[in-house]
Amino acid sequence: MRYSTHISTGILAGIVLYGPNPNAIILTGIGAVVPDIDSPYSFINKPFTHAKPKRNGILRHRGIMHTIWPPLLIWGAYYYFFGNNYIFPFVIGYILHLIFDAMTPSGIKPFYPILPFKVKGKIRTGSWVDHTFGGICLAAFLCIALRLIFLQSFK
Repeated sequence: MRYSTHISTGILAGIVLYGPNPNAIILTGIGAVVPDIDSPYSFINKPFTHAKPKRNGILRHRGIMHTIWPPLLIWGAYYYFFGNNYIFPFVIGYILHLIFDAMTPSGIKPFYPILPFKVKGKIRTGSWVDHTFGGICLAAFLCIALRLIFLQSFK
C-alpha cells in the first residue's frame, strides 16, 4: 500500500479507537508508517536520503520490520520501563500497516524468521483499490474530525 493509505488508515483508527485524543491519533498515524523505514524509497525515509538501509537479508524491505516482532518488542519494552500502555496506539498503527501490506501481492512474513510462511493478497500498491480505500479512510477521518470540532465549539 502507499504511504497515504497507511497514514489515513492509521489516523482513522486512532480517532475511532481513542476519540478526540490527539496524542493517540498522532501515535497511531506514526505507527502506521514506521514499518517502511526499511525501504530507501519510502515516505518516512525521505528526510534521511543519506541513510539508505541494506537491501538484502533480514534488513531488506518487508523483512524484519514487516513482522510482528518489532511492535511486540516496542510495546513490551515500553511497558517494562514505564509501566503503562501509552505506546499502544503506536502498536495499533504498526499492526494495521502489516495487515494492509499483507493484502498486496508482495505480502509479508508475519512471524519471520521463526515461521517462514508468507501472507499475501491481490491488491496492488498504487492501484485504484489502494487509492480508493485510502481516500475513503481520509474522508471518514475528516468527517469525524470536523464533527468533533463542531461539537466542541458548542460546549
